Amino acid sequence: MASPALADDFTGPVVGLSLAYSWGTVDGALTDGTTTFSDDTDLSGFEGGLFAGYRYQFPSKFVFGAEIGGNISNADGSYSITDGVDTAELKFEKKHQFYIDLKPGYVVQDNTLLYGLVGYQNTKFEAGGFWNGTSVGTDDDTFGGLRLGAGIEYMTEANTSLRLQYHYTAYSDKTYNYPGYTEKWDGHDSTIELGLAYNF
Repeated sequence: MASPALADDFTGPVVGLSLAYSWGTVDGALTDGTTTFSDDTDLSGFEGGLFAGYRYQFPSKFVFGAEIGGNISNADGSYSITDGVDTAELKFEKKHQFYIDLKPGYVVQDNTLLYGLVGYQNTKFEAGGFWNGTSVGTDDDTFGGLRLGAGIEYMTEANTSLRLQYHYTAYSDKTYNYPGYTEKWDGHDSTIELGLAYNF
């Protein structure tokens, strides 16, 4: 007969890998002093990464943990804006991200954990495109933001666990000043993630 999971299964270090799908929006505005051009770009794509953390299960079945991780991404999107005379065509790519989360949770059964998360995410985006048909090259920058989410994790008897997680990230905006015009960017994204972990 299979033995039941122990009450402290969710205590200790944990490492794992994840596969995710991300979708979101980058909002942009360009001002030349008299006219403002604005639009938003929808980005979507797959991501994969690694994570590591530590958690402790209290006798009350509450669990508290912390986790760090990083993903690489192929999420991208593009848009075009025009005032009837000038046209800008821009493409955005989400390259990679790093995060740190605090993860409180509760063991609803001996092997099933429900949890929430709150943390900080730093993501690198790359932008490139054309202005009136002429290439403006590419540029990149990192944006930081607040992560909020929730998930469920199931522990097997072989010290491995499977998890399904959703999180939302709202990035802080950035403004860039150039001769004759100003650009402002901000954005947000959502992610559904499957994870496989080993619990020490």
